[in-house]
Amino acid sequence: PVTVTGREDIGRGVAGRWVLFKPVVENFTDPLTPLTEDAFLSMRPPGFRSIRGWLYTDVDFVRRLLPFDLSAEETAKLLYAFSSGAARPLRLAPARLPVACLVGLLGWLVMAVTLARSRSLPDDALDGFRALCRKVEEDPSLGLRDALGRLFLYPRVTDPISHLILLVNACSMRFLPWMAVLRALVRRWAPALRADAEALLTAGSEGVLSAEMGRGLWRLAQDARGRPRVREVLLAARPERALGELLHEPEARPFLDGLYAFLAVNGHRALKEFELRSPRWEEDPAPVLGMIRNYLLLEGGPERPEARASAAREQAFEELRAALAPLFLEGALGWRRRLIAHAAARVRYFLKLRENSRFFHIMAFAMLRRKALRLEADLLREGRLKCADDIFFLYGDEVELLAAGRLGWADVEDRIRERHIDHVRLSKMGPPKTIGLTYPEAASAPEGEGTVLQGQAASPGRYEGMARVILDPSTDVELRPGEVLVAPYTDPAWTPLFLTAGAAVVEVGSYLSHAGTVAREFGMPCVVDVTGATRLIRNGERVAVDGDRGIVRLLSAAEEVA
Repeated sequence: PVTVTGREDIGRGVAGRWVLFKPVVENFTDPLTPLTEDAFLSMRPPGFRSIRGWLYTDVDFVRRLLPFDLSAEETAKLLYAFSSGAARPLRLAPARLPVACLVGLLGWLVMAVTLARSRSLPDDALDGFRALCRKVEEDPSLGLRDALGRLFLYPRVTDPISHLILLVNACSMRFLPWMAVLRALVRRWAPALRADAEALLTAGSEGVLSAEMGRGLWRLAQDARGRPRVREVLLAARPERALGELLHEPEARPFLDGLYAFLAVNGHRALKEFELRSPRWEEDPAPVLGMIRNYLLLEGGPERPEARASAAREQAFEELRAALAPLFLEGALGWRRRLIAHAAARVRYFLKLRENSRFFHIMAFAMLRRKALRLEADLLREGRLKCADDIFFLYGDEVELLAAGRLGWADVEDRIRERHIDHVRLSKMGPPKTIGLTYPEAASAPEGEGTVLQGQAASPGRYEGMARVILDPSTDVELRPGEVLVAPYTDPAWTPLFLTAGAAVVEVGSYLSHAGTVAREFGMPCVVDVTGATRLIRNGERVAVDGDRGIVRLLSAAEEVA
């Protein structure tokens, strides 16, 4: 069976039990185009496959590797984090320990050097990956697959740590054991501490690149605010027309210089940026201008939410000190507090490393897109392709055969058309969370005077405000200060909206998703994995977001009027 009714055809004929690979789908829910699918599959570890353009994890494969007594449904829940409720304690399965230990040992042998090199990196340690991307892009001997291999799969012994971006991302998962240590220490020595203490203690890393991007946009907005004609154009013109008008305004030259400098650093970002087909900001800066327009409507800058988040963290640490103070020798030595602070610092560091390494993953995908577009231009000129974007609906081997002249337009025309139609149809359906097993969705329920939607707590705090449903931040940028952002998913292209919003509600996500990471950085309540949020919440409806409990309450009409 397939979890979601009406999507049975997606999993029809698929053997085994599979769960959706959340780290990709929480960035966008459309299926991957064939060329992007090829790129992901070339990097996949064992136990992964693509089903109709979505990446899935083999539940039974992972279950055999874990040293715990888990059912298939519990394993799927662990992998996807279906529920924010507390799962039953994990029980060791002695029979599986030898396999788990062997896998762990092999993983350590492969990763030992990178684990050591990545344990304490400065914030700019990965910047060298930008130069590697330029070098690979400018090498005409490297096709799409070879370029992907050089960037991700085949590091050289002499490579600096900045070139090992995929391994660094894997090493950042060390935040998980450190989070477990932190949770155990807090529960042992300060069990009465506030429920959101762990989230507060581990939030607020400086140097998170996606948060720095939001601050850069704010600085551009401040520059525009001081230039009357620039401000007038940005507020009056549609974002897609604003750049053309600004190019004819002499007053706008310093602002445009700042915009180009921003794009030189962040221009590889995009909506649905893991998708090779997605235009980058450097190609079309209209989404950036739309976000700057939003910032012009905002009274305070990033300092206000960051100061609020910093104050909440300080309060959490003070409450921790007070809770630990009566314990034996704590006043004299403070060793418990230092242990907890060290564990929290390690979690913050590895979460920042995870988020920042993704910044450079996207840079590699932007470079691959530029290579693909140049190759497509050649194929269009030679008549082997007919329309822009066609190349993304071909697999890598088909592109190579076209480039070599062993395939022509007549060979690929029907494939491209059928895949394009299928992609549009599947995008409207969305992926089932599981294939081959069922797991109940969290249902909405009445509570008091409103309906409650259950999700996962991603950033602590409570907030009440008017909802604004945004499906595409590149075109739908009308988020007013203090509104509650309701989104189907988020990736770093959504970051600037978090500075404007009072809270966020996201249909697909996790504590580790981009939404949760940036919301904690800005001290903003955030609830993720709220099934059907963009359908059940209406624009202008008043909602109460509880980031501590992971729930969203839709307020009654009477409360709305009041």
